[in-house]
Amino acid sequence: MGTPTRYSKPALNFNDQLAELKGRGMIVDDEAQAIHWLKTISYYRLSAYFHPFKESDDTCEPGTDFERVQMLYSFDRKLRLLLLDAIERIEVALRAAIAECLPEVRQLRCDREAPPFLAATDRGLPGHPCDARSATADHSAHRASTR
Repeated sequence: MGTPTRYSKPALNFNDQLAELKGRGMIVDDEAQAIHWLKTISYYRLSAYFHPFKESDDTCEPGTDFERVQMLYSFDRKLRLLLLDAIERIEVALRAAIAECLPEVRQLRCDREAPPFLAATDRGLPGHPCDARSATADHSAHRASTR
């Protein structure tokens, strides 16, 4: 495979992660709550929300507190959930619209696929995709198998 990657930074426990944030100037009023967030969300996920408050020397802007990071994370989470809800509604409506027009598309396909020498009445040959009896049998078999 290759040479394993050696990491220069040691893994930090939650108390050390909190000490690191405080050492960079983050104000933490409720340490127990901050530790809970680090345990349940993780330092690395929250680190994206620290960036707006970082200075060029990797310290926090003066007055940055952990509560502001929590508020930003919560806002982002709520926004994401609202967007996912809207996307799901659009997806369901689009699927319904497609399902509604599929019979028309199938009929167009059947009209187009029928050999020109067959009369319109001969297009319902057994086994042909446009055969009404075949489609009904397939549908009945599918319904029976899902029960």
